[in-house]
Amino acid sequence: MIKKLEVEEIVGILQLKDNFMKSFPCDKGEWVQWLISNVENPEILIIGSVIGGEIKSYLVALDGVRLPLSVQVHILFFYSDGALDVNMEIRGMLNDWARAKGAKAIRFICQDIAVFEKYGAEQVGILGGWSL
Repeated sequence: MIKKLEVEEIVGILQLKDNFMKSFPCDKGEWVQWLISNVENPEILIIGSVIGGEIKSYLVALDGVRLPLSVQVHILFFYSDGALDVNMEIRGMLNDWARAKGAKAIRFICQDIAVFEKYGAEQVGILGGWSL
């Protein structure tokens, strides 16, 4: 079952080998602290699959809907143990949340779109930029 994660469950992320450090310039404690501080933030969705008190998959999304300029929700991070049925449930809950926010699209950054094609994702752009 997919559900909105609670503080006690988010603490369990400390034990995961989720490779979040490839995405964010902070350590695991700071990441978990940020998640906990945003657990009640209506603009951030933190959902996951918890079995026997242990997180198997989780997703963090940001409401980026700012009409008329932006009609999208952004996936900030997604960790999965690879269970297709669970990932499809997560996608469904994310879709429902995004629609409720008024989103017309869900966007995310990845290094290999092929991994996400089985969930209906397709390449819609190329990300560019520079570091400061």
